[in-house]
Amino acid sequence: MLQLIAALNNLVPEGKPKITLPDTKFHRSIGEYAGKTYSTSGEVLSPEAYAKHLEQTIPTEADKGTLAELFKQPDWVLAV
Repeated sequence: MLQLIAALNNLVPEGKPKITLPDTKFHRSIGEYAGKTYSTSGEVLSPEAYAKHLEQTIPTEADKGTLAELFKQPDWVLAV
């Protein structure tokens, strides 16, 4: 997976945000980290900071609607 992300990041223009994977502790509902408040980078957050982080990180219903509309377009994936 890391090789795929590195390859994709080679396509990201200089100065633009790179693609990353969230830390394995982020947003877990089962296992050792379930219900704990970790950021996407693995830092422990206060419950308040975690709630704000989720708002900034997890797609909203509006985001999902936008994507659904994009996916309906036959050319939504650009072949390079």
